[in-house]
Amino acid sequence: MEWIRLNPDICSLFSNDSVLVCYLTDELGETVESITCRESGSREDVTVTLSGESVVLQRVSLINQGFVVVEISDDETTCITDPIPFCFVETLLLCAPDGTDIECKVTEFDCQACVNCQNGEFLSLDIFFDVCLSVQTVVDTVFELPISFCVPRKEIEQPPCTFKIPNQCPTTFSEDSTERKQVQPEVNEILNLPAPQPTPSQQQEVACVSATKVYDWVVSQNSFRITRNQADITFQCFPCEVDLFVPADIFCTNVISGRVVCATIPIEGAEVTLSGSPDLVLYDMNPVTTDENGYFDVNVEIPEDTEATNVTIMAEAIVRSVVASASTETVVECPEDPCGIDLFAPATITCDDFMDGRVRCNGRLIEGALVTFDSNAPGIVTFEPPQIETDSLGDYFTGVRITNGTAPQTVTLIASTTVEGQMVSDSVDVTVNCPFDACILTINVPQLIDCMAVITGNISCNGMGIEGAEIFFSDFPEDVVTYEPNPAISDINGDFTTTIMVPEGTSLTDIDVEATTTVQGQMVEANFGTQIICLPEECPCKFRIRPRGSRTRATVELTQNGMVTFLDGIINLSAIQCFRIVPGCNPDVDDFSVVFRTDQEVIRFVQGRRLDIECESNTFARVHGTATAEGNVLNGLFDVTIELSITAPDIGVWTVSATDNMGNTFFTSFVQRVSRSTFIGDCDDAPN
Repeated sequence: MEWIRLNPDICSLFSNDSVLVCYLTDELGETVESITCRESGSREDVTVTLSGESVVLQRVSLINQGFVVVEISDDETTCITDPIPFCFVETLLLCAPDGTDIECKVTEFDCQACVNCQNGEFLSLDIFFDVCLSVQTVVDTVFELPISFCVPRKEIEQPPCTFKIPNQCPTTFSEDSTERKQVQPEVNEILNLPAPQPTPSQQQEVACVSATKVYDWVVSQNSFRITRNQADITFQCFPCEVDLFVPADIFCTNVISGRVVCATIPIEGAEVTLSGSPDLVLYDMNPVTTDENGYFDVNVEIPEDTEATNVTIMAEAIVRSVVASASTETVVECPEDPCGIDLFAPATITCDDFMDGRVRCNGRLIEGALVTFDSNAPGIVTFEPPQIETDSLGDYFTGVRITNGTAPQTVTLIASTTVEGQMVSDSVDVTVNCPFDACILTINVPQLIDCMAVITGNISCNGMGIEGAEIFFSDFPEDVVTYEPNPAISDINGDFTTTIMVPEGTSLTDIDVEATTTVQGQMVEANFGTQIICLPEECPCKFRIRPRGSRTRATVELTQNGMVTFLDGIINLSAIQCFRIVPGCNPDVDDFSVVFRTDQEVIRFVQGRRLDIECESNTFARVHGTATAEGNVLNGLFDVTIELSITAPDIGVWTVSATDNMGNTFFTSFVQRVSRSTFIGDCDDAPN
């Protein structure tokens, strides 16, 4: 619909040093100067006594009608009502016999409005009127007027006159130079000219003149008030805007959402038309209609075999002939192969490390795919475990152990699976080695850990257990679980034990458990891939966050192969977790992405999926999860954390940190306004 109901935002606007005015309009809202005044019903004779005499007057009823508009405005917003009709009846005693007409007009008009709010909620609108009417009883009549012709008088001629210029200084000018004559005429006398006399042919005549005769005339002042309840008032507010939320990266499929508002008031029933440049995005509905809260969302799809492309998404809505629009940038892509597996491993493995990857089909991350690990050197390489299922994020992990005494050499590591009837695999070449005299650290980790489990292990050197070694535990992605104790201390046989604890609300997740220690001057480590789960809590809160605009400047600290560099460029990011526009959380809503680019470098973290989220009030949001790095700088599976801390209205401190299992890191922190569609809250909350 084109007009919207008042809501409590009007009270906020009214209290924000706003200006409240009221003025006359017609039924279309166009400004006018007067109201409509007409006689109603028949006249009634009334006998009254005036100055001791009985006089017959007429009782006349007048209906006065018009429209007013109430306008509320501050420095940024203007809201005006739909024209509000008013009407009042006035009864007068006039000398108005049959055949006369009533003429009335407004000589003064004033209206004042009052917004009634209680606890920030709009209740009603009072309008006070003060109207001054001039009412006449008239009739058209003709009357006689004697007239005569006149003769023009003779032109008056005035004689000239003289005057003297004041004397000048005698040392400079001579006395003769002061005389000036005949500059202006001077009137010596007024000529008395005789009145012209008409000639015999100029006779007096009688003229008939048509005019309005006034029988009676009164001036009346009327003061009255009308009240309109909230449900009876409609406002149109400006400016109207489209809040557009587009993921920073769209991988095959995703959701574009937004809201149409006029001065923070939602617009129901607005048609929003979406488009892209270049035109690579397919929409399941276009145009899409906003709901009762002004929201809309559209499922989008990227055609198969679309390479990573920068696209500008545009949304346009027309609200009462006013165009509201918004645009933002994103990256779209959809690989040609319908299903695939990605494998990532360090370039060099000394004795022990881990590898990871993802399984996906048509942009969907595949849960439950059984991944098998192999190599071209089975006598040298073992995997812990040799098989593992992908988690809810499509991720998998396994430890890679190299046999003691292995000289440096290149081996091929292989990961394969069958998904949706297709056999897919990926491989990487790595350099492996392990000295003959290397100490050996082993850990025993359950294949599935449900909330809590016990991890055991042993540390030995040259076949002898090492007592008193400190065994430190960590995991990748980072900080998903906790260990007690950490570190664990080995006994006389080199054995040790710790308890791994999984936070409540953790869905099925694959992690790598890493144990490290230093004995006899050697740094020793062991890795084991496992799955963790601890239900039921999935959504402690919900949020949808994105910086305003899509071209924010940021400086990134990048670590690659132990080298630190700093890159200045443009960043765009988004995160939407458990979000619903109505009260409640939706655990299926899970997406985040980051796009950073300079003139030469492109770094993208795509298909981000959460491991855990956190919210504080409506000012802090954090998502921790995994994402695939793409571009020409970083590649592989990364542990990613995105944080937003709102320090002032609409101003946020944004932090993005990411690391992989090879020591590569990405870090940036910047200040930027939050988008209008940004929301942080509890599951029971909903955007205004």
